[in-house]
Amino acid sequence: MSDFERAIDSDVFDVLLARVDGEDVAYGVLNADAARIDALYVRPDYSGEGIATSLVGQLESRARMYDLDRLEIVSSLNVKSFYERLDYWQFDTKTRTIKGVELPFAIMVKHLDSSGQAGPQGDADSDADSCPPPESRG
Repeated sequence: MSDFERAIDSDVFDVLLARVDGEDVAYGVLNADAARIDALYVRPDYSGEGIATSLVGQLESRARMYDLDRLEIVSSLNVKSFYERLDYWQFDTKTRTIKGVELPFAIMVKHLDSSGQAGPQGDADSDADSCPPPESRG
């Protein structure tokens, strides 16, 4: 069973699947316990059509249903500007080693409010200490 199939069957994750003409083209995964978007993927041939933006908005709506006031995402640097356009801001970095290659990632956060608008972001140059840890649901 793939990681994606395990996530779909899990009670921990909310998985959204985007379909176009009956074909799976994208998915997003919300880990509400960690207040984090764990995955967002759009097939390259559907890039630029607003599917990722729509999925993020729907994941944020679900986060609000869990009474979360913020969401984090660990973003590869090539899509960091996408999340910035959606009012996420970088508060830390981390490095992961994948197949022997160290790759930098941006740890990004967005403060949510109940109206569906972004909350105050604070200073994008602030460090992780100025951004309190997420509360778990439950």
